[in-house]
Order: sequence, then structure tokens, then C-alpha cells
Amino acid sequence: MISLIKKAILVIAMVFAGCAGESVQKEQHETKEPAEEIAAKIGLTDYVEVKSRVVKGAFFQSEDVDAVATVFQSAKEGDANLVGVFISDDTENVIAHLRTYLINLKNEMQYSHPDQVFKISNAVIESDDRMIILVVAENIEGSKSAARSVLGIEGGKK
Repeated sequence: MISLIKKAILVIAMVFAGCAGESVQKEQHETKEPAEEIAAKIGLTDYVEVKSRVVKGAFFQSEDVDAVATVFQSAKEGDANLVGVFISDDTENVIAHLRTYLINLKNEMQYSHPDQVFKISNAVIESDDRMIILVVAENIEGSKSAARSVLGIEGGKK
């Protein structure tokens, strides 16, 4: 009898785990397409996709933040250009972590690559109820327009 209950619990857990996996994959897809669109609009072509564990460590300071993200970072050494698209129900918390990330990045780059500090200081963070977009690029107005376009915010050209 106990064995049967254990099996039932295991089956239920596997079903829920499968559903959660599909949800995360769907949300990951929801972040990748907008990130690609923004990267194309701002001319970020030579980039690498940042792995999720690195995103958690760098952008969320290894805290358990409930967010799905796609981050593209310039492949050029010393170039701070990046596009990040995050989905979370706690946008304020994600934005607070992104601001901390930018402060840390600026502090790190001011000595090794001081030419990058201006664009880090003027990074674009735009959001709606669920999606947060971070763009670090030389073209600040173009970055803002691209982010707003993806979010469907007035002032962006869709």
C-alpha cells in the first residue's frame, strides 16, 4: 500500500515537473525573440548568449530571483554592449537587481575600460507589467526606441 502511494506521488511530481519545464521553455522563447529583435535594431551583431547560471550570478547577485532571461553580451573584449530581456512577476525586484548590476559593472569598467562608462551610466531599462528590458549601447535613443517598440510603449516604432 505504501509503495503504491509513493508511486502515485512520484507520478504526480513528474507531471508537475514536466509542466513547469514546458512553462520555462515557453518563457525562455518569449525572451529570446525580443532580445534578438532589439540586438538587430541597435546593430549588436557580434554577441554571445550569456548562460542562465551566469545571469543568475552576475545580474541577480546569486539571489533566488524568480525571472526568466535572455542576455546577449558583446563578444568583443572590453565592450559593455548588451541586451537583456527578463520576464518576471516581480518587475521591481528585477529592476533593482539590474541597477545593482550596472553599478558593479560601471565600477569594474571605470579603470579597465573607461570609454565604456558613459554608455553603462546611460543604460536603458524599460518595462511593462511582466517584461523588463536592459540595453547598454552607444545609441541611447535608438536603444530606448527599440526597447519601447518591443514592449509596445508609445514612443517606440513597432
